[in-house]
Amino acid sequence: MPERFLVVALDGADFRLLRPWMEAGELPHLDALAREGAHGPLRSVVPPLTPPAWASFATGKQPGRHGVFGFTERGATNQDLRPVNAGHIRGATLWDFLREFGVRAAVLGVPMTYPPTPIEGALISGFMTPAGRRDFAQPPEILDEVESRFGPYPLYLDVPVFSANLSAANVERFLRALHHEADAKFRIAAWLAERVDARLVMLHIWGTDRIQHELWNLLDETHPQHNRRLAARVRDRILDYFRELDRRIGALREALGDEVTTLVVSDHGFGPIHHVIDLNWWLAREGFIRFRRSPATQLRLLAWRCGLTASTLTLLRVGLERFFPLKRGALPPIEQVRHAQRRSRRLVLSFRDVDWRRTTAYAPPGLSIGSLMVNLRGREPEGCVEPGPEYETVRARLVERLEVFARGLDGMEPGQYISTGEALGGSAAPDVLFLPLEAGYLPTNLFDFLGNRPVMKSRVWPGNHRMDGIFIAHGPQVRAGHVLDRASIVDVAPTLLYGLDCPVPSDVDGRPLTEIFDANLVAGRPVRACEPVTPHFGGLPELTDEEQDEIMARLRSLGYI
Repeated sequence: MPERFLVVALDGADFRLLRPWMEAGELPHLDALAREGAHGPLRSVVPPLTPPAWASFATGKQPGRHGVFGFTERGATNQDLRPVNAGHIRGATLWDFLREFGVRAAVLGVPMTYPPTPIEGALISGFMTPAGRRDFAQPPEILDEVESRFGPYPLYLDVPVFSANLSAANVERFLRALHHEADAKFRIAAWLAERVDARLVMLHIWGTDRIQHELWNLLDETHPQHNRRLAARVRDRILDYFRELDRRIGALREALGDEVTTLVVSDHGFGPIHHVIDLNWWLAREGFIRFRRSPATQLRLLAWRCGLTASTLTLLRVGLERFFPLKRGALPPIEQVRHAQRRSRRLVLSFRDVDWRRTTAYAPPGLSIGSLMVNLRGREPEGCVEPGPEYETVRARLVERLEVFARGLDGMEPGQYISTGEALGGSAAPDVLFLPLEAGYLPTNLFDFLGNRPVMKSRVWPGNHRMDGIFIAHGPQVRAGHVLDRASIVDVAPTLLYGLDCPVPSDVDGRPLTEIFDANLVAGRPVRACEPVTPHFGGLPELTDEEQDEIMARLRSLGYI
């Protein structure tokens, strides 16, 4: 019988959260998969964000080669941003590989799959699909068949953002949405696997990422924002979500048969966030950003220094959530703040107050977190830094000042968190990336300017991404008890191809993790290489300006840009 694989993608899953529950018997299926199979950390990419990480999963390549570094990409300028999608991925993907080698698959909800690639079997895309579109499935007719049986496909999550952890009512509403997503996807996956006779079944669960972003402080008693009283009320309900995921994984494995090989993977890990870094205010303090000398700007600058900031507005709006839980249909807090900023633009400091003729570097709002760009002439509307030696000098000084800044922060190892565009590779990379998530600091450029100090206590997301996700493999040909220590997300696609007895394209950065398989299998199945596979997409899909604006608004409402 040909090998059959199940891939459960738990977005953002991290052993530091799951392992204690596994060992305590709360997650018996995951615990058995890990103990009786192979497991270990799965290294993400830089930056460890959803779009580049899942694009690396699909291509087996690092972001510098597939070209995706965040939820958006630059247009003509750094201030002209548009959302990314599958058409932005350079090169072939796992879905192209499977089609090339004739492997039938059932794929649900994996990010960076809209527009969907033609596939042997069926593929339903993820949440970057424009609202109202019905072209997010291949073959197109499968969507109507799915929805006639299971109801509307859970393409998006209707959840409170930056406020889910402030009341029991908000937690309950939040968890209801996550349970609905998981329940629907697991039921659809079981049916779709048989409907298309899939050898590879994969489903992506988004809720594991969202629950850690929003509720980490209710699970982590050491977190500065830990609310002991609220945590006591809701902790078991949060754990119920993971118990149900565990139960559903076991039920899906049983439905697919005893011979199924199961991989549980995540695109990155998670951990606590204690502080926020306002990159643009830091740049202003260091002299990279200069302000206009007009009386109006100087008055706004004085008011900002006295406390009239975006951070103040955020705290005010989020604080109200304790007493007035967010109602369905209302704007989430971050959008409320942005509306407040627009209404009070004459009072609040913003990029309109920047003197771009004297500004040498800035952090474009909406670009991937931690991204810093030189205000380069010819690339920016009001660029003042000349290409060549002047650009190199500004960037070198930017790195130098970041290193000094980082050394003054607790738990920082500056060189570990600062990367240049060349090191990241690819023209889509930022000039400098500063991403000290591992140390508990979230660099933000959600607003032009956030607060009047470069470093502030985090009052919103208590958790954010880490570099190490999870990898668990279990099946009849998987070595029991094997522990991996150097697996990467770019290795997963080559490993799946190897397990499915397919050749591995020669242009991938990853490798098949043959060490997880039985020695007899590996001895009889040497890794076969093949020429690079031709990708399906020859260009970007056509989205209207309204559709791109809608996606950008959704990403802002989720706190991603």
